[in-house]
Amino acid sequence: MEKMLLEQLIVCFNYDGLLDSDIEEVIKKTRKYFVEKGFTLNRGIHKNVNVQLQDPGKVVEPLASTVREIEKYVFEKGNIIINITKNSLDLSVSAGLGYDGFDIYKQYIMHIYNDIISLFSDIVSIQRIGVRKINSLFIRDINTVNNYFVSNLINCNLTKGVVSGEYNQIAIAKNHLTLFSDCNKVNIVTEVQTGEAQEIKEASIKTFNVSRIILDIDAYWDNELNNIKCKEITVDYLNKIVTETYYNSLNQDFRDKLKNNNIADDNNIFGGVK
Repeated sequence: MEKMLLEQLIVCFNYDGLLDSDIEEVIKKTRKYFVEKGFTLNRGIHKNVNVQLQDPGKVVEPLASTVREIEKYVFEKGNIIINITKNSLDLSVSAGLGYDGFDIYKQYIMHIYNDIISLFSDIVSIQRIGVRKINSLFIRDINTVNNYFVSNLINCNLTKGVVSGEYNQIAIAKNHLTLFSDCNKVNIVTEVQTGEAQEIKEASIKTFNVSRIILDIDAYWDNELNNIKCKEITVDYLNKIVTETYYNSLNQDFRDKLKNNNIADDNNIFGGVK
């Protein structure tokens, strides 16, 4: 089985037109399926905070905020969490604790989504569908980053030489790119977090510099792209885009190494490979 750098999978649907009572009806319809699959069901409150900046020269309070509470249901099993509110449905998987493949998790979220559509197809308005995968890799020598990722993808110029003296906790360099097509958008966020780590070596604790490379890819459709071509957008289609973007971001030699059981690279990479 090919090694991967996946840290977290997120699949989400955003919609309008439903009430809290509608979601209760969805839960009644779907909970037996999830309980039989080993999930627990909890009920809580999701808080949306809306912060508004105002002209400080015209008002006494230049910063105003409102908190909107929304009823939320949560199905949970191990490293899988599914949140359902009247505005959104999302699934998240902490892949570092185990990953069974996209198709397994797709079945869970689509079971609820299909129940929503079957009950409220004449009411609900889908606003956004997204698939997001957050990948990470730890590298001891930041100068070797292009051995693993394609050239110019990772901006580490801001972190080179930073870890020294008293400012040795963490340095961050972050890039954000958004791509558009007729039926989807893709956010590609790369981040370098540089700091220190420790290891036990020869019966003593050794400190060494390390960089965490994050590759965050989010493919989505939203209602700004609502045209005839986009009527058949699926999570499978979006996952394919995320997967292709992920592979296109990796150096070919590193892609080949991920197919091997042992990808050790002079002890230079660790932590992110599963």
